[in-house]
Amino acid sequence: GFPEERRRLEQMAEARRDHRNLAMETLGNTETFRGFSTDFLRVLSDCFFEQPMFVGQTFITQNEPGHHLYVLMSGTAEILVDGNQIAMVKAPAVLGERAVLNPGVRSTA
Repeated sequence: GFPEERRRLEQMAEARRDHRNLAMETLGNTETFRGFSTDFLRVLSDCFFEQPMFVGQTFITQNEPGHHLYVLMSGTAEILVDGNQIAMVKAPAVLGERAVLNPGVRSTA
């Protein structure tokens, strides 16, 4: 066999499982998703994919349609309204869920 490759794949699977569990826990702790079943949160988190971001990179823009929600797994995110910082969010956190659940434009950036 290929013991090194197997070990690497097992480590990747374990990391993915850990990230999914953190995403489920984070979703379940938000006002929006509190009270949803573990099964629902698992299905939702199974739809997630990881997207690395760069420092200063914009990933949600105010007044634009929202098609994704984000689970901030590490680091911080600056929340802006009309170009002014109103909050700094620290991981783990859910961002952008309102625009996804209520069609329309995003209220913050």
